[in-house]
Amino acid sequence: MRNLKFTPELLIRLIYFVAGSAVIAFGCAIYVLTRTGNDCFGALMEGVAKTIGVKNGTAHIAINFVYLIVILIVDRTYVKIGTIVSLFVMGPVINATSDLLGEFFSMDLSYIMRFGIALASCVVLAFGLAVIIYANIGVGPNDIVAIIISDKTKIQFRWVR
Repeated sequence: MRNLKFTPELLIRLIYFVAGSAVIAFGCAIYVLTRTGNDCFGALMEGVAKTIGVKNGTAHIAINFVYLIVILIVDRTYVKIGTIVSLFVMGPVINATSDLLGEFFSMDLSYIMRFGIALASCVVLAFGLAVIIYANIGVGPNDIVAIIISDKTKIQFRWVR
């Protein structure tokens, strides 16, 4: 993040990044609400949230903050402005989405309906990820951990992830 100059282009990239992060957080929250399963990080987030009695988005912030501290100690060259911004976008959007739509998902929805919604949330996640990649100003700490492990061990990213 050295020599970071605030330019109109950076502002546009930040807007894209925030929008993409919000879309991803929305998709993550929907996916968790469907109760159809979860990825590794989502399962960690849910487990921490239930264990310490906080909302999923709050657990997301806490876990990513710990990851960020470790990353700053191990190799800070991976940290970009988007890495910091993601800490303030993802968690609150996950909490807000869960609060707003949790009641809908607490109804007796069939597994087929929940599965269809989970698939749709994957499309939403993919769209948000594409926007973040386009912004090109970094990724969240949870993604950087896999990148560092892959780079340091020379194991392909897909296997580390």
